[in-house]
Amino acid sequence: MSKYRPFRFGVQSFSATSGDAWRDIARRTEAHGYSVLNLADHFIGPGPAQEASGHPPQEIAAVPAMAAAADATTTLRVGCRVFCIDYRHPVMLAKEAATLDLFSEGRIEIGLGAGWLESEYAAAAIPYDPPGKRIERLGEAVELIKRLMADGPVDFAGEHFQVSGFEGRPKPLQRPHPPLMIGGGGKRVLSLAGREADIVSFNFNNRSGTLGTDGPRNSTAECTAQKLEWVKARTSPSSATRPTPWPKAWGEPSGSAPTKCARTRTACSARSTASVTSCGAAARSTGSAT
Repeated sequence: MSKYRPFRFGVQSFSATSGDAWRDIARRTEAHGYSVLNLADHFIGPGPAQEASGHPPQEIAAVPAMAAAADATTTLRVGCRVFCIDYRHPVMLAKEAATLDLFSEGRIEIGLGAGWLESEYAAAAIPYDPPGKRIERLGEAVELIKRLMADGPVDFAGEHFQVSGFEGRPKPLQRPHPPLMIGGGGKRVLSLAGREADIVSFNFNNRSGTLGTDGPRNSTAECTAQKLEWVKARTSPSSATRPTPWPKAWGEPSGSAPTKCARTRTACSARSTASVTSCGAAARSTGSAT
């Protein structure tokens, strides 16, 4: 029998004028009943690089802001939608995420992406590889992070990352790992998400490397339905029964007849244990719902 999970709603915000202001955003997000507060992972402030990107400045960094938000709340889940895998080594990201999950008592969600904002890469002299190579690197990072959060020493020999001779510590409270989101808008990255992620974030197809008019054109209902098919095509039939880090706070599976809302939710779900969010409908400001 099919299992259904309720909708979750979240806020995405990445600006605050002070620590008190940021903690207040987190507390208000929790008080209003939202499930999760997400940041983003961009580092350029105002200037020519930011103007060329078309992306609004991100005032605060994701990891310390996640820690502050988690510390200021008791039930709110906290994440980043999404960490760019080219901005930090997955060994360090895994350790930071596991520590955050431990300190927050299991309220962290990990979002990962291949990177797309070309002028941001250029501003920091980070090589901006072709999409296929960046997505290959993302795939290796996902596997490596999962291994680091599992038990036992890690020996990983990929094309992009080589790690050996140690065990990842600390272990996250959510086992086998915190819920993993993969975001993107193209076939290759969404196929990876269908195979590896617990949550799929549908983004614009940002192939242009900027936030411009091209993205909304590939976020119509028809394009979104195609993206969903790419995810579903790579979803293993066994994924519905594999162990998942799905927290009880997200809603227990139920075999009962779905409500209208649940039927809609199922149509947007990559698998019975996955959640799908749509970036196209999300405003990037305090109090916006995704």
